Amino acid sequence: MKILRIIIAIIVLIPCIFGFGWQFGTIWSHFQLSGTQLWFWCAFVGSSLSFLFFLPQSSYISILKHELVHNLWALLSLKKPQGIHVNRGKGGEFSYSGSSNPMIILSPYFFPLITVFFLLFFLLDLKNLQVFFLLLGIACAFDMITALKDTHLQQTDLKIYGFFFSILFVITLWLINWGLIFDFVIYGEFSQMDEYLLGGVLKIGNFFQFIFKHFASIIR
Repeated sequence: MKILRIIIAIIVLIPCIFGFGWQFGTIWSHFQLSGTQLWFWCAFVGSSLSFLFFLPQSSYISILKHELVHNLWALLSLKKPQGIHVNRGKGGEFSYSGSSNPMIILSPYFFPLITVFFLLFFLLDLKNLQVFFLLLGIACAFDMITALKDTHLQQTDLKIYGFFFSILFVITLWLINWGLIFDFVIYGEFSQMDEYLLGGVLKIGNFFQFIFKHFASIIR
């Protein structure tokens, strides 16, 4: 299985990182510090710095969010959660019935739980978008900084499927999830998200096309 994960990482995850990394870079052409973007970026940057320097990695709320993400993806994977335990300053643990998978184990490092919760409110007929984007900026900062603090060489979750596979898996899903979120922030609507996904897929195709052409030129 370890060899299979390495093969998947090389032939699937690396091209995905290239494609969605390229696509992630393209969305910033519409970045601007005005309108709802101004509210979001001010809240995001300010909150990120605050969480980075003043929120301990072992805080109760950080550990709770981490374990809740595990449990959410256990449910989405049709597993039955059996328990969750949070010990402030030491860590937490969760349990569920059935076998594990990378989405359950690695989701806290790329899935922004609080941010997704806030995005659901946009489906309502909101009257004050400035406040919404300000709160969204705080939520994004919390999700991103706590996930980054959790990602380190001593993290047990990252060792279960091998550090090489786990890091590439996390980077791939991070680029997809956060690319979609920042795409929403920049355009102020959900309608552009499908273009982000399609653009990433097309760029993965460009990656393989480049590899095949380069390989063909070598063997001629």
